[in-house]
Amino acid sequence: MRRPVRPPALRDVRGRLRRWRRVLRHRGPQGSRARRWARGSLAAVRADLAREGMAARCAVPVPALPGWSRVVVERVLHEQDATCLQRCLVLQAWFAAHGREAEIVVAVPTAAQPEFTAHAWIRGYDRDEHDRYRELTVLRP
Repeated sequence: MRRPVRPPALRDVRGRLRRWRRVLRHRGPQGSRARRWARGSLAAVRADLAREGMAARCAVPVPALPGWSRVVVERVLHEQDATCLQRCLVLQAWFAAHGREAEIVVAVPTAAQPEFTAHAWIRGYDRDEHDRYRELTVLRP
């Protein structure tokens, strides 16, 4: 006997719940706190960017969490479709709270493109994009 096919939305929700159970089982309450912090920080950064532009910073204090929970933070940023600049601002705050200075490089493509695009990355952490982008500014902590 064949099982009934579930609607895609229900499969999606169940898949997300399974992933969260896995995160909580492997990471425990610290992973859950890191996840909450990442969501709140991303929301704050999005609001600050809309209000202040390039002067925006992540103002949400980072809770006392171990370094490995950065993986959980990065996963949340990916799931929430954070832009490269939003991701960099949240991770810059994370690194600062863990004793590491992180500079954000903001750049534009070197080749002509039909519409304006920009890209941001953390110097020394993300892949260096200087071969394809020309640096405009560096955002220091």
